[in-house]
Amino acid sequence: MKDNRSLAAIAVIWLIATAVTVSGFFLLNIAKTDLNYWSFGCLIAAELLTAAGIMFIYYRYKSGRTGAKVGLTFLFIFYFAAAVVASFTCNLFPAQYLNRFIFLEIAIHAVLVIIFVLILLYSYRPRSERERPRYIPPSQRYAPPENYAPREPYPPREPYTPPPAAPQPLKPPVKK
Repeated sequence: MKDNRSLAAIAVIWLIATAVTVSGFFLLNIAKTDLNYWSFGCLIAAELLTAAGIMFIYYRYKSGRTGAKVGLTFLFIFYFAAAVVASFTCNLFPAQYLNRFIFLEIAIHAVLVIIFVLILLYSYRPRSERERPRYIPPSQRYAPPENYAPREPYPPREPYTPPPAAPQPLKPPVKK
């Protein structure tokens, strides 16, 4: 039940963010140029990919693989931030440089996919055979090993004697 509520909350947040983006694009006084339409489309795609990615994380990794959960969540948050910054800075590109803006968005998406794959590959690496703990049957778990030798007991302690009292400081002579 808790998982369904988390996924529903993510979906509602995504729908609200998309509604605000769409209404802002069409209600605000934004020039309707090809560059702005591309920026708007890339921002909607970033919202969709971020919501889908976080839903994937919550659905796929319910327990364990903390590295994947944290890494992918931060990856999608930083990706969304990069897409928002790129969309808001689209007016810095003159209209004739539409291809540069499209390349920037493709590069952002490519970096997302590359880091996504790397996090999935390297967030969980099983230990090698030498590092893996060997299986110990329950009957031998509490038995000492074959080469076990009990160590010598500690030598007895001497009784505690308090340190000598500190000498009293000398009083300065009184001036008359």
